[in-house]
Amino acid sequence: MLLVIMTVVIALVMSVASRSLSDTVLSRQEKESSAAFGVAETGIEQALNLLRQGSLPTPTQFLDSTGLVTGNYKVDNLTTYSLYVKELETAQLDLTGFPGGNLLIRWTKKGDVSEDKTTCSEGSGTMSAALEISAIMSGSNTIERSYLNPSDCDISGNNFESSSDGGVWVSQRNYVVPANTTSLRLRPIYSGATIVFDFALFSGTTIVK
Repeated sequence: MLLVIMTVVIALVMSVASRSLSDTVLSRQEKESSAAFGVAETGIEQALNLLRQGSLPTPTQFLDSTGLVTGNYKVDNLTTYSLYVKELETAQLDLTGFPGGNLLIRWTKKGDVSEDKTTCSEGSGTMSAALEISAIMSGSNTIERSYLNPSDCDISGNNFESSSDGGVWVSQRNYVVPANTTSLRLRPIYSGATIVFDFALFSGTTIVK
């Protein structure tokens, strides 16, 4: 009888110990899973926030608040599309499906004598391209226009907005796309220019001349 009782007690203890160990493992797995999900969400939000600001995030590594999980992200510039547009001709960018926010536009190849002019004398062919941007909005038959000076020629008399230096490009600007915009029309003024968009920065599909 004593042996039977001891066997039953041992079996019960082993069962409780096994269940306790299983619960501990499951609890840890759930905690790690939750931490991994939190790190993934943090990385995505950080990357998307930088993309909305018009910059391409650099590879980044970080820990979650519990220290259990290490996360990292890298955003590649998947596709760069460029198109040369002659002075006063128009290129049209399809923004169907674009979620809104900032769109990084770069134009004029730096050092290219046919595009990058050395003077700021206002007139055709005498300075680097300014840019006219026309936003076409669906459902309202509305067109909203913006005008940008090249970064190295801020001509106050034309009342155009300023742009910044684009590195290998003369000019760049984070353009705030108006709500419900379905397409943008871009027209170089004063000179022809190569216009560049990074497809990692937005969900537009095509640009046509």
